[in-house]
Amino acid sequence: MEEDSDSNEADNDAYSDESDPEEAGEGIAGRQSGSLNGTTASAGFKIQGEHHFSNLCAYLPEYLSGRTKLDLNVINTFAITLHMCNEHSLRLVQEVDPETNLVLKDAMADFKIELAKQ
Repeated sequence: MEEDSDSNEADNDAYSDESDPEEAGEGIAGRQSGSLNGTTASAGFKIQGEHHFSNLCAYLPEYLSGRTKLDLNVINTFAITLHMCNEHSLRLVQEVDPETNLVLKDAMADFKIELAKQ
């Protein structure tokens, strides 16, 4: 029974508020500003450069460990992206045909993440 509790502690380490922000990849998103029900919010979030959802899916696992990394999939990544867009005034953009205003077929597989225009 003790072995199970040890493995649960290791799984919970991935969710610890005591992790190094740079090591967890949070240096990219900003500094931690507080904790609510075991989740950590970021402050001072600034997006620089050009970011695409496909790149996020490819590189996000490098910043995760333990159970968090194992549980990550495209659906969870998309949900995380939507939360980040909501919390930090970001928007998801796909290329559209200027004549028809429809999303281009080549752009259906990916989208750009950028600051929402205020």
